[in-house]
Amino acid sequence: MLLEDVGETNWSARLREAAEKSPIDLTAIRSWFGGMGSFNDVLIARVNGHRIEPLDEKTKNDLLNKLRRQIYELSAT
Repeated sequence: MLLEDVGETNWSARLREAAEKSPIDLTAIRSWFGGMGSFNDVLIARVNGHRIEPLDEKTKNDLLNKLRRQIYELSAT
């Protein structure tokens, strides 16, 4: 998983926990996308303590944004 690979333990744990629930709580997932400290605020960067080379940050953040958008859209269904 992208977030686990870079050492983002908080959000990777939340995503894994949500995926393991049956049924998945879409309302809870949707709530991750607003306010300070939200899933929207996650930025993969070495200065944030992530295990990543600076030259890879843009590529990984582009992927994170794509996945984040998909999660948001799926939580609306």
